Amino acid sequence: MFINRDSAKEDLGLMIISAVALLLFVMIYSNYHPLSTADKSLGENSATQFSAELLQEFGYAADSGPNTTYRVNSTLLDSLQKSTSIAEFYSESENRLQYPGFYWNSVFNIDRSEETGPFGFNELQSRNISIKLSEEGNLLTFENEHHLLPVQTIQFEALEYALNNKEISNLQFPEDDLIYENFQFQFVGLNSEQSDTIEVDPLTYNFFDRDVAERIADFYFDKSSWNRDNFQLSQIEKIPFGDVEGARVLYESNPESAFIQNEIELVVLPTGTLGWWIIIMYTEPTTDLTSTRLSRPLDLYL
Repeated sequence: MFINRDSAKEDLGLMIISAVALLLFVMIYSNYHPLSTADKSLGENSATQFSAELLQEFGYAADSGPNTTYRVNSTLLDSLQKSTSIAEFYSESENRLQYPGFYWNSVFNIDRSEETGPFGFNELQSRNISIKLSEEGNLLTFENEHHLLPVQTIQFEALEYALNNKEISNLQFPEDDLIYENFQFQFVGLNSEQSDTIEVDPLTYNFFDRDVAERIADFYFDKSSWNRDNFQLSQIEKIPFGDVEGARVLYESNPESAFIQNEIELVVLPTGTLGWWIIIMYTEPTTDLTSTRLSRPLDLYL
């Protein structure tokens, strides 16, 4: 059998060219493709454990779960890629914290109940709470779209923080079925800047003003991945939350320090518990309507 030396040289040349092209592709991919900056080192087990601990700390109990996945905010990454180098941008730890393109998502089943479906049959319905963590395992969002109330109705640590550790002994703690009648937010005026301090009456109701609502929200801010110094208070208002009333506390990112404008929305209850926490990221200039809510299911898993 005879081997054509010229053909062998050509084949060897093609192999070398292919190897060099593959090496260049890998180098370019690692430098420019956003998914190359993902860090899954925390691991599914640790993310699951941290989420379960937060759920319990916030006073909620799960029937089952969680189902934990590593997720990608592809809308945010696409927006960043248009204006900067993803690898260079995420080489700064502060950017990874404030603009999380990657995160862990844990979904807990809180309860299951039978409800009548559209065709008249009883269907088993699940109501879930979703907790999203940063790549390092810190709180990003607490999604409670069904407005489920916590099993542990009073968060003493949050109330002590909100009342500056000195008024907690004056509060009256009734039975659980009366707790939301005796703990209420009472706001005066429409603007969050307006003073509306209401004295705590230890003999009847525990009325809390906007300052207390803000401090309860700040208590949970300190437990999260977000840097409070990067946000400014925008609005505080009372809203219905399930069968009770909570306070919606809205923060906006400081314009001078924000690469992308964010809004953080918390709902806190007058018992010191957390109702929900979501983040809205404006992935285009805020004059446009394009935004992505980190609390909503996104389109890519890793």
